[in-house]
Amino acid sequence: ESFSPEQARLGQRLRACMDADMEWVKTHDLKILPFPDGMEEGDDLIEWHIEHNLCGGHQEFANCVKEGLADMVQHPDRDPQIPFDDPEFDPRVANFLKAFLKTP
Repeated sequence: ESFSPEQARLGQRLRACMDADMEWVKTHDLKILPFPDGMEEGDDLIEWHIEHNLCGGHQEFANCVKEGLADMVQHPDRDPQIPFDDPEFDPRVANFLKAFLKTP
């Protein structure tokens, strides 16, 4: 299967998010849910991880995270308007999203 340069870049950026979160989990000695059996790598796996691990099953928060990612993909030239430095903003989620922004 052949990917366009944009698709390849998106894949790299999403992998960077997942890698950053796995490092966060390890550093903070967190427990996460294992991926369901038979789940293929790709968007479904990332979406599942956001919903069940990153956001702990809080669907509304997970939707906000996914909308933030979608906005960063669709409008790469705009400031994402995500309050990364707000002490009220979840630092793990901030770490996940910052990895997306930092990956070229």
